[in-house]
Amino acid sequence: LPLPRRRRYRLPPPPPPPRATDDSDLSSTPTGLAAVVTESLRDCARDGLEMKNACANFDLAVKFFEKHARMLSAAPTFKSGPRRGTRSTPLAVVYHGTSRALFRSIMDGNLRVPDGKKVRHVTDDGFFGRGIYTTTDPRLAFAYAKDGIVFACLALPGKQYKATQKRDRGVPKKPGFDSHLGYEGDGAPQLVFFDEDQLLPCYLVDQRNHPRAHRALERAVRTISEKTGNARPSDGLPKSRTGRRPMPGAGAFAAGAGAPTGPGGAFPTMPGYMPGGAPVPPPNVAALMAAFKAKHATLAANLYGGGGTNPFGGPGSGYGYGGGPNPFDDGSDY
Repeated sequence: LPLPRRRRYRLPPPPPPPRATDDSDLSSTPTGLAAVVTESLRDCARDGLEMKNACANFDLAVKFFEKHARMLSAAPTFKSGPRRGTRSTPLAVVYHGTSRALFRSIMDGNLRVPDGKKVRHVTDDGFFGRGIYTTTDPRLAFAYAKDGIVFACLALPGKQYKATQKRDRGVPKKPGFDSHLGYEGDGAPQLVFFDEDQLLPCYLVDQRNHPRAHRALERAVRTISEKTGNARPSDGLPKSRTGRRPMPGAGAFAAGAGAPTGPGGAFPTMPGYMPGGAPVPPPNVAALMAAFKAKHATLAANLYGGGGTNPFGGPGSGYGYGGGPNPFDDGSDY
């Protein structure tokens, strides 16, 4: 009998090579857009900055762009004109001045909304509301910077409530709005945020290089606009006004000089500050030491004086060194 013919098994075709991923693919999600933008912001040489200036945190960027996506989807659609069918939400470049001691905590965990316990305003309860204070005018931020360095951030102001000191001091966010906007006598706009995800710290800059960081962040705004379809990110951004008084100089309102650490000034509670925000006055060391010595001498006389037996030395020696002088009592404060 003829043998059955063997069936030939063909190997399956190899899988197609993976499709190259470009920026347009990455930026279709908040996570991908966070990767694209943070990588761009870290390209410091392009704008004449240094790597030490860049502080964009990828995890914070993801939360920022998730917030951007929610705010953009909730924005009304343009009904007519060349942008018909599109949406927009404001994207701002803002600045925040604070103390160098807080840089690391801000880079790791973002700016914090005051809660009156762990995070609070230093010298007041917030002129335009109890939130995170920023400004679009870097001169005002430098006035609140203790060490001459400020954070340059991307921000999502959304719908802004026009706040006043008389009406809105220390209040929470106005319902139906995304942020507060207030002006003082210098004419610089102060944007107050009540959700830290509306802010993304990107650079640490001084007065010499902050214009370069501003250009880099404006380019980032254009990139975000193109990738997300945010039609007019500049709509609704606050403008500086003509002030009734000159802009304060750098460091004029820094912590320790009678003002908060940032415009309005929220930062974590630190030792050396009383609940109201005023610095604790330094102790009178000489008076404290004199009182301590007097109390200690009385205690020693009661324990070892009056003919009593000193377990560490001779009778009535006070400090117990066999009737000799106290080697630590050299007449100094300590």
